[in-house]
Amino acid sequence: MAGPMMPSLAPRVIDPLWFTVDKPCDDAELQSKLESEYHQWLHNVGSKDAHLIPIGKTLEIEKYQDSVLICLNEVCTSLDSDCICTWSCMQDRKERKSRKSTRIA
Repeated sequence: MAGPMMPSLAPRVIDPLWFTVDKPCDDAELQSKLESEYHQWLHNVGSKDAHLIPIGKTLEIEKYQDSVLICLNEVCTSLDSDCICTWSCMQDRKERKSRKSTRIA
């Protein structure tokens, strides 16, 4: 018999640590969370130094090449002042639009 002065050294019959080991979890939810974190990390790595200009190119050349690619892919459809295209690129787009409208008529 263990009194208040001498604690019992025998383990308890029911140890709460054994019952908290296998907590229920949703594997699909955990996987989607990990995938979204991975895609976010991948996007951050890819866009980390995107604003830097490559060695041997100037800022004007880089902007012109970007605007030509954007206009050739016709992603940028606005001809407003907030368009990122250069002036010559916008003129080319206006000419292409006028050629399309004359073909339709």
